[in-house]
Amino acid sequence: MELTIKDINEILAIENDIFSTPYSREIYHELLHNNPQIISLKIEKDEQLVGYALMHVLFEQANLLTIGIKRSYQHQGLGQQLLIDIMKEVVDLGVNTIFLEVRVSNIAAIKLYKKLGFIQNRLRENYYGIEDGIEMIWRKETI
Repeated sequence: MELTIKDINEILAIENDIFSTPYSREIYHELLHNNPQIISLKIEKDEQLVGYALMHVLFEQANLLTIGIKRSYQHQGLGQQLLIDIMKEVVDLGVNTIFLEVRVSNIAAIKLYKKLGFIQNRLRENYYGIEDGIEMIWRKETI
C-alpha cells in the first residue's frame, strides 16, 4: 500500500524512535502531497503502520530517501521485503539504477543492501553531520 498524508503522525513516531536525525513533518508533507516523483510503500499490522519506504524517481534513476521499520518489528525480514517490493515497483516504472546513502555505523542496513545487490559507490564525509555516509548503488543488471 502507498503512504498518504494521513500516515505522517505514525511515520514520525517511528522516525523519532529509530533515527537520530529524522525527517520533519514538513518534509513528509511535501513528499507525500501530490508528488508524482515519489514512490512509497507501507507495511501495516493490525491497522498500525510498522514500516515504510520512499523513493524519488527521476527517469531511469531512483534514490531511496528513507526506509524504516518500527523497532518492535525489526529483525523479522520486513525491511528486506519492503525494500524488494519498492525496488520491483520502480523497476517496473523503467528505473535501472538506484542510489542510497547509509551511515557507516549502520552495519545491519549495509549488509541488507549488499545482499540485495547494492555496492559501495563512494564515501561521503560528514554526510550525517559528524558521521560519514556511504553512497551505495544498485544497477538492474546486478539482479
